[in-house]
Amino acid sequence: MRRPKRIALKRWERDMAYQRILRLFELAESHHHTHPERSREYMRLAQRIAMRYRVKMPRELKMRVCKGCSTYLVPSVTMRVRIRDGYVLYTCLLCGREKRYPYR
Repeated sequence: MRRPKRIALKRWERDMAYQRILRLFELAESHHHTHPERSREYMRLAQRIAMRYRVKMPRELKMRVCKGCSTYLVPSVTMRVRIRDGYVLYTCLLCGREKRYPYR
């Protein structure tokens, strides 16, 4: 009889983790101009929470984080956006890491 309670607890933990990830993205967006290092720490924390509780970050949020340096990516401030043959190229201006996303 303990299994349903544990499943409900896991569901609650994952829901709380997802809400916390969303809140960390909001904080990173509001602080990236004034405190970029704080914004980077928010992104590291959001990635760690997602890994620990096995929560998938939505694609539009995942696209906003550099995998190399965990920077919150903002077009023309911390990243460069280029359109190439069949894909969009995001380049982090701090570490130089490139991300490619296909488009039609």
